[in-house]
Amino acid sequence: VTYAAKIFKMSGSSLDANTASILIGLIQVFGSWLSTVMMERAGRRSLILISCGGMAICHSILGTFLLIQSLGYEVKSFSWIPEVSVSLYAITYCLGMGPAPFVVASEVFAADIAGFANSIAMTFMWIIAFLSMKCFPGVIDALGMDGSFYLLATFCVCTFFFTYFFIPETKGRSIESILDELNGVTKGGRDGEYRRTSVELIGEIPRSPV
Repeated sequence: VTYAAKIFKMSGSSLDANTASILIGLIQVFGSWLSTVMMERAGRRSLILISCGGMAICHSILGTFLLIQSLGYEVKSFSWIPEVSVSLYAITYCLGMGPAPFVVASEVFAADIAGFANSIAMTFMWIIAFLSMKCFPGVIDALGMDGSFYLLATFCVCTFFFTYFFIPETKGRSIESILDELNGVTKGGRDGEYRRTSVELIGEIPRSPV
């Protein structure tokens, strides 16, 4: 989304940079509003899965368009495809992958380590976001514009399957039941089986002697 104006220009879109930026901004506002409506209805995990699937499809469509364009075929009559793909990507991102991971992160850690664990998670996320934006022009030079979007689609697919197999639904659930699911503890298990789980996941945190 950061490079939306550049993407439109390289794909031959008639939209100028200012119009593209305004359009994407408005779409992101709509997607964020839609997320607030759907978060408690559909659930966090469902929104992440829908978001990853939609993002992967948008990246693949845009990559295919750019590949056909690079092969010398006439694509002027289909110049609307990049605009629609980037717009749908912005909506699907704001619907799930934008806000939902923050919500899940606040619900999967026990209270005694929530602040520390979320700080690590947020720091890691922003480092990855910075590297993604910083390296994107270099990836374009190495793989081409089409290859870059196929790579992004691959990351989205990997995130989809990771979420499907490893991330529990947290909507309306207690921290105990979430930790039980993460560690395979059945309902018939002992009540204390989950108690040290969250600490063991990230290691013991030193406590002040005071």
